[in-house]
Amino acid sequence: MTREYRHGGWDEWLQRLEGKVRGAPEVAWLDRIADRVLDKARLRRGDSVVDLGTGHGLLAMKAARAVGPGGTVVALDSDPGCLDELRRRRDSMSIRSILTVVGRMEDLPLESEKYSAVVCRSALTYSENLGAVVSEISRVMAPGGRFSVFEPLAGEMEWRADEGVSLEGFLRLERIVSEEREPRPPDRESLRRAFADRFGGVESLVVHHRVTFEGMCVEEIAGEYLHDLPGEMAATQVLGRRVPGEDVMSAVSGFAREASSGKVKGRLPCIFLWGVKAV
Repeated sequence: MTREYRHGGWDEWLQRLEGKVRGAPEVAWLDRIADRVLDKARLRRGDSVVDLGTGHGLLAMKAARAVGPGGTVVALDSDPGCLDELRRRRDSMSIRSILTVVGRMEDLPLESEKYSAVVCRSALTYSENLGAVVSEISRVMAPGGRFSVFEPLAGEMEWRADEGVSLEGFLRLERIVSEEREPRPPDRESLRRAFADRFGGVESLVVHHRVTFEGMCVEEIAGEYLHDLPGEMAATQVLGRRVPGEDVMSAVSGFAREASSGKVKGRLPCIFLWGVKAV
């Protein structure tokens, strides 16, 4: 494998991801996720909304259209580079209702009981203290406010191979990544309990996203797997602390060859959760 991936942080990682999926079916999938998150938040004209872990602002941009010029969207992220890119996109579209804030989800630099809704897409997974995040969501929401979140359940990923294809070595790597990666992704019950402890009448829906690599080159598949997240969270970094490099490359290359030919497919469970803060 000769392709080199460099990840300075979330901004660079997101730029690469967006470049990969632009025009691909994943774009429609991400749009559907965002639309469902905002639908469950029941946004209205004039609402004030917080988008946690906004990244480049997919949710924030859509929320801004929903709340209109009289509303406000606070786009929060801990990565200043992500917010720089979001501001560039916001300004290019002449959107004035999005405010960007650098901050951590576990300690929101926002007023208490002020916001109509809090939304989040694929960010809670990377928190080291889920309970603190949910507590902060509750704190900043006004009575009667709504929350709506989406999270991929990375720890519940399922791989299926055609008859005669062995994934033993690759699945060993998967177990190591799942056990050693910090923060460890929460499972569906942990997420449900965290919100149920703070909110009444929490609802949830689990969907499954089909993952296929058919038609991609072996090198690209291996690179995507090993550099699935930025920095120290990347699978290559986690595995490098436990498994000799040649063993990692042997297992990942074998997986990539079979996946490229369509003999291996994945199924990623994902969860939507939504609810209301008591009045």
